[in-house]
Amino acid sequence: MNNQFLGFLILLAGLILPIGKIYAEINLTDQTEDLIIQGREGEWMEDFSGKKSFLEIASKGTFSKSESGVLRNFNPSSVYWIRFNVKNNASKDKKWVLESLTPNIKLLDVWIPDENGVIRQYTSGLLHQNAKSYPHKNYVFDLPSALHKYTVYARIYSPNDTGLEFKIRSQHYFTAYALYEYFFLGIYYGCLLLMLIYNLLLYLTNKERVYIFYSVYVTACIFLSLTEDGLGVEVFWKGFSSESLYLYYYIAPLVFLISSVFYARAFLNLKINFPQADKALLFLTLLYTGYVGIEAVRNSKFSLPELYIVPFVLIYIISIYIYIKGYKAARFFILGYTVVFISLIILQLRLNKILEPDIFSVYVFNYGILAEAMILSFALGDRLKMIRKEKAEADKQIMIHLNENNDLKGQLVLELKEKNQLADKVNRELDMKVQERTKALQQKTDELALAHDKLELYSKKLADMNIKLDLDNWKLKTKVKEERKARIVSEEISIEEFLTTFPDQSACLRYLEELKWAEGYSCRKCRNTKFSEKNFSRKCTKCNYIESPTSNTLFHGIKIPLNKAFYLLYCTNLKTGKYTLDELSLKLEIGKNTCWEFRKRVQQRQEEKRKTLKIKETENWELLIMD
Repeated sequence: MNNQFLGFLILLAGLILPIGKIYAEINLTDQTEDLIIQGREGEWMEDFSGKKSFLEIASKGTFSKSESGVLRNFNPSSVYWIRFNVKNNASKDKKWVLESLTPNIKLLDVWIPDENGVIRQYTSGLLHQNAKSYPHKNYVFDLPSALHKYTVYARIYSPNDTGLEFKIRSQHYFTAYALYEYFFLGIYYGCLLLMLIYNLLLYLTNKERVYIFYSVYVTACIFLSLTEDGLGVEVFWKGFSSESLYLYYYIAPLVFLISSVFYARAFLNLKINFPQADKALLFLTLLYTGYVGIEAVRNSKFSLPELYIVPFVLIYIISIYIYIKGYKAARFFILGYTVVFISLIILQLRLNKILEPDIFSVYVFNYGILAEAMILSFALGDRLKMIRKEKAEADKQIMIHLNENNDLKGQLVLELKEKNQLADKVNRELDMKVQERTKALQQKTDELALAHDKLELYSKKLADMNIKLDLDNWKLKTKVKEERKARIVSEEISIEEFLTTFPDQSACLRYLEELKWAEGYSCRKCRNTKFSEKNFSRKCTKCNYIESPTSNTLFHGIKIPLNKAFYLLYCTNLKTGKYTLDELSLKLEIGKNTCWEFRKRVQQRQEEKRKTLKIKETENWELLIMD
């Protein structure tokens, strides 16, 4: 019921709406074949809300002429309406079509009267790709041939900045144009595919990275072109036509930029030839990639489209600089980029209506990409040729150096022969003198041998005497130490005398080692008696248990120097109790609390030993050391 009512309203609008108003008419004659609708032929209106219906626009819409003659959606968030009046003065047998030249439109609604004058709505665009009237990459609609005058309305919504270009063509001309268009597109993509396959084979042959980067670059060119001309969404990803805008607006340009940058880096060898520019180029590419990611997530229009051009301009400047510096392989690279820049200039001239759109100006970017790809392919060949030439020159220089080396070797051989002859003569004279000298030396040697025998005899006697003296000294020192230790046990001595006996950590550890294992070693865990020794400790050879001299003793886990702890033990064990905590702290240069804690530990040990051994006093401090 709703569809019938809408059809009735559209029929009513077609009958009552005035056709011949003040806006200009498009005259179609038998001689007309191809006619572009520009700002002078049609009128446009911007619907900021995007909610106005066809009846509201047709009855109350305020259309206006484009002052610049360019029809374009300057505000991508708005919906644009275009209308134009057609006056058909051609014969009824001549059929006409309306073609939208912009393939990447999200939503396109067209209101065209049929042969009976009833206005009908045709919906198309990326959101309705399957509703196309013609299986063509552009959006094509039939125009009535029986009506003399009629008005066409178009409603366009596209979130990207694009031109709103339409053409009226005769069906015969459109068929021929489409045939030539697809023919040239086939040649274009065929050439790119051939270059892609050829460079992949070159990469498989010589394994140079530049060929794989170039292959990726050609693939990016194909991908970008498929999104630009609408052939991709028509043929390859028709089922994902609603996502095509992301491919067209975000992904394809980004892939093209990244592949161009990495190919330029590999071809120009920027990492070696110009490392600062290489880092700047990578930074700009990363910056643009992040910017595109943010814009894609926000689903917003680029506010800085100039940022996309900066890496290409930088590559162009770098290639010229490197060429001036002597890297001749960059000349074809510069030529290829020049061709692309020229094609971009022509493209902008067409978009700004300075040039009329035809098959050349519409596909000038494709021509530029194809020419650049072919030139860059020549550049690879030229680069390889120059590398081979440089290698040949290097080989030639090596051969020259080798010949020079051979000549020098010949001269050296002659000089060596002369020197050898002279050396032989000198050697013979020296041999005679050596023999004479040898006899004299032999006599002296015999005399020295006799003297040496006598000296050895005296040395042996002296060594025996030294050994006896060393043994006596050792026994004397040992006796002195034992007497000192005995004095420590039996009588009171000063701290200076005490530290003479125990001057450092090693002396204390050695004393504990002798005391602890005086009767032999036995592992506390497995009772094994075999061990390895390191830093006064014992390591069990069976269970790998390591026991230090301080473990299981009064000094286990203390944080003060051992010799000072020894003295604290000694002073605490004295019967006289001569020193106070303050005096001990001052003498030993340690904290009063530390002195108190260790003295308390000693006193506890004294109490334990008195109970265990059932004695009144622990005169021997060695009793307090071991657990």
